[in-house]
Amino acid sequence: MVRIAGSTEKGRHVHENDYYSPQGEMRVDDRASPTMQNCLLYKLTKPPGFDRVRGQVIGHRNYELHGLEEAFTSSSWLVRIFRVKSYANRGVN
Repeated sequence: MVRIAGSTEKGRHVHENDYYSPQGEMRVDDRASPTMQNCLLYKLTKPPGFDRVRGQVIGHRNYELHGLEEAFTSSSWLVRIFRVKSYANRGVN
């Protein structure tokens, strides 16, 4: 997904190397790059605290999604759906 984003006009600022650890690995644990740990996709796809596929505790556990809320998560956590929260100051309910 990073490659796709970086290949678009609006995503020119996205660079795949920013998502690799200093050792050149795509990690999700405490050695993940800061860019990876702050990425919205990382936050949306990892259950709070654990990557079940890799069996690793994720590196950035205590985060809040201010503009999104969970709408559905399958029992296996393979499917997660979020909805955008509405804000009173936007005039949208």
